[in-house]
Order: sequence, then C-alpha cells, then structure tokens
Amino acid sequence: MFVRREGGTLICQACRHFCRLEKEGDSGRCGVRQRRGERVNLEASIRVSEVEPVERRGFFHVVPAARVWSYWTGKSENGDADAAPPPDVIGVAAADPEAAWAFECHADLARQARERGLAVLWNSRGLWSSPVLGLVPSLVTAVRLILDGENRERWGKILYEGAWLRSRGVWVEVALIPPEGLTPRDLRHFLKTFTETLTADTPVHVVRSFSPRTPAATLIQIAEALSGVLPYVYVDHLPGNPRENTFCPHCEAPLVYRFGWVVLENRVKDGRCPECHKPVPGRWTLS
Repeated sequence: MFVRREGGTLICQACRHFCRLEKEGDSGRCGVRQRRGERVNLEASIRVSEVEPVERRGFFHVVPAARVWSYWTGKSENGDADAAPPPDVIGVAAADPEAAWAFECHADLARQARERGLAVLWNSRGLWSSPVLGLVPSLVTAVRLILDGENRERWGKILYEGAWLRSRGVWVEVALIPPEGLTPRDLRHFLKTFTETLTADTPVHVVRSFSPRTPAATLIQIAEALSGVLPYVYVDHLPGNPRENTFCPHCEAPLVYRFGWVVLENRVKDGRCPECHKPVPGRWTLS
C-alpha cells in the first residue's frame, strides 16, 4: 500500500518523505516501514498508553473533561495489537506526533472505534501524503496539527490541509510550538496565512517546548499577539496561566475553566454560550 516503483527502487508514498527503498531490508525514515521483496511492509502495531483526559491530547474544544484511550505505535514485536478501548471512554487518541507513519495501524483502530460510536483523535505534523490525507475525513473526528521549527517552511501548506479537513467535517485544533528566533513579523505572516486558510474560530494552542525550554513570558507574549485576531488562543504546558480558560468572544462570559489538563467547570450548554447563546465552535458532544 502507498508504494510506487521506479526501476528496481520502491518509493514509499505514506508520507511526504517519499523514502527510496533500493534493496531488501531498507527502512524509511519512520523506522517502521521496511522493504520486503517487492513490497513495503508496515512493521508496527498498536501500543497502549493509558486512559487520559482529552485535554492531555491537546484538544480543548472536544467534549471537555472526557476520558480517551491514548495509544502509540511501535515495532510489531513490542506491540499489543489485540488491545481494545475500555468501555468508559469517549474515544481513542493517537499519541504519535504523525499518524501517516503507521497509517494502517491508526486506520484499522479508527474503523473499529467508529463502529462503536467512539471519537477518533489524531496528530499530524503535515507529513501525510495526498493519498493518505484523502482517507482521513472518513476515519477521524478531530486532528491536532503540530507546527514547529522542523516544519516551519510548510506551515502554510499544513494550514491549507487543515482547512480542507474542516470543510469535510473534521474538527481541527492547531498546536504552535514556537521555534527559536520567532519574530513579530513571523507572527504577522502566520496570522495572515491562518486567516486566509483556516477559519478564525479554529483554536490555537501555544505550546511550551522543553528542549530548549520556552520562557513563560514568551508564550504569553505570543498568545497575546495572536488573540488580537483569533478568539480561541491557549497556552499549554503552563498550569495556572490565564490562557488555559475559554471565554465567549461575543459577550466575554467564561465558558470553560481549566488548570493544566483538569477541567474545573464547563458552562457550555448544547454547544452554546450560556449567557448570549451564541454557538461555540467545537465538538461539545458526540451525539
């Protein structure tokens, strides 16, 4: 699956690295796709993490305080492919930073979850190829797009793909991990691109990096700059900061109070502000 041939070379088409596998045993950059004869095999399976709040997976506008079954993928010999989500969760959430690498694993679990009426939450750093991206809307409830220093040159393309996903019913939230040297001009360009692709009501999470550690003041400064244009801007990995909470952009009523990944109060009623009754974008229920 997701392979094309060029002479004797197999070119993996699962992600945008398009790795060239020239001989038996060659692996892609992901480390889980390997050439076996005239095929590229995915040698990975599901590895279970734990039941966690959905906020831990970086989603603030998806059923606040709900529990999800988090998992990641790894080499097959270390996997637990027979594991299944417990009955008390609202969905399954991939912990992998890029779903394209082990796409078939994620897709198989997503189909099983959807049959049970569960939400499916994925991450992407915008590496999925066009064939993989085309399959995502039929599998996924929500996607978290991760923008960082490594994919900085592709931010515009990733946001465009996010807009395409939203147009097909997938909820999208954006995680911005500020790279070193990010300037006010860079932020203005980001905002321009964001508003030209995704709708302004798409949540943006300014996420603290720990290598190197982003100063708290820098995170708040970036969030303040973005919030002049975007109504739902959060600062993640900084418990107790004022940008953990959700407020109505129309009447400024508090909607969701949080501390870290703990929801202290959720006032959203039927997807609307309890004060002015304007709709609040997101997936507040799964019914």
